[in-house]
Amino acid sequence: MIDYIRMNTVIDIPVTSFDSSDWRLTYNDGFALYIHNHIGVTFCYSVRSGRLSFLGRLYNLSENPNRIGNLDLLEEGLAGIRIEQEQQADGTVKYYAQSYTQDLDQLIDQTNTYINNLLNITVDIRTFKVTHIEFCFNLYTTHVEEYCRMFNRVFTEHPHASYTSHVERQSLEPHTSFYIKSNAQYRKNEEDRYVINFYNKLDQLSYLINKAYKDGKEVEPGRFGDITGAINLFRMEVKVGHLALNKLYDENGLERPFQVFLDPLVAKDIILRQYERIIGCHSSYFCSYEEACHIIDSSDYSKAQKRSIRQFILDYVRHQNAPCPNTWYKYVKLLKNIGIHWCLIPASHGIPRLESPIALLDRHISDIEENKANMERRFLITELEAEYYNSIEEEEEDVIQIPDEILDSLDS
Repeated sequence: MIDYIRMNTVIDIPVTSFDSSDWRLTYNDGFALYIHNHIGVTFCYSVRSGRLSFLGRLYNLSENPNRIGNLDLLEEGLAGIRIEQEQQADGTVKYYAQSYTQDLDQLIDQTNTYINNLLNITVDIRTFKVTHIEFCFNLYTTHVEEYCRMFNRVFTEHPHASYTSHVERQSLEPHTSFYIKSNAQYRKNEEDRYVINFYNKLDQLSYLINKAYKDGKEVEPGRFGDITGAINLFRMEVKVGHLALNKLYDENGLERPFQVFLDPLVAKDIILRQYERIIGCHSSYFCSYEEACHIIDSSDYSKAQKRSIRQFILDYVRHQNAPCPNTWYKYVKLLKNIGIHWCLIPASHGIPRLESPIALLDRHISDIEENKANMERRFLITELEAEYYNSIEEEEEDVIQIPDEILDSLDS
């Protein structure tokens, strides 16, 4: 739902609050800037503006931090069991199961407590003004690579003149990601507007781990989590920079406190609008030529319309006739009316049909709501499981006595 975020609030904090070794002092244009890092999250206070900023992934402060999860896990309630250890008086180590549970409100309250204790103030990050936010959802599908290929194919065959594809510019494999940003952002290497990044999460994590090893950096076991959990994981992510947030506020009257963006439906709406602007109608399926013809023949269109639509997609697939804009939009609309995306799946993919990922997203949000409704029950089950594991006593293994005659036969 939410990954990386930058947000701030204006508050007067005495400089004596930063005297401890928890804070690092630097200067920006001659003004003091105090910085504190905590589990991958940065807190920063500018004396000049009086802004206390939060930068990073709030999920890093959760009970199960890793590079796979995001805040939708906290929205539905995070529950699990981990193995803890305890040093005994005789020097031995006792291992036991410990349950953990956490929801989004608990995480935010714990974060507020940490900040307030750190600075002896009272703030609530729910009220912080958001200046950059990354909306994302993890969708599980066996067709991760096919989605990435199709999105890149859409952009290649019908590009947006004002956008640049990072995949094309860097000659990356099209099955790994679909990553675009405006030309101006790409030139300046900034993310102040919208950036669309739909990608294979396993491929990304594998790349980051390999890069860390090549750079000679130590890869902590808990930093990335169990990356096998990223198998068949398709990440839909839209980054919204401060200029895009300003426009969002002007057009829709949408306030920008963090609390507003904690609704999964807000995150879905942002992703949906960018998907439809760049990829196409959210209800259209990607189809092979044969499957598209089958759907066309089964439609309520007249025989003449069916024939002309089939001819249009055949000509377009073969690139025999480049359609004029009016013809293009006419037939794209006719295809959309029967649920077909104009970009057809190549025969080499071996897939007759690929549903819109927005359908996957809708099901994912439904699962979040269902799990949220059952949160207390899941939390109780987790606690009971931990108690059950800890109640199982280790029994001393039976010692098997081997008869002497067998031992003698082995020696001989």
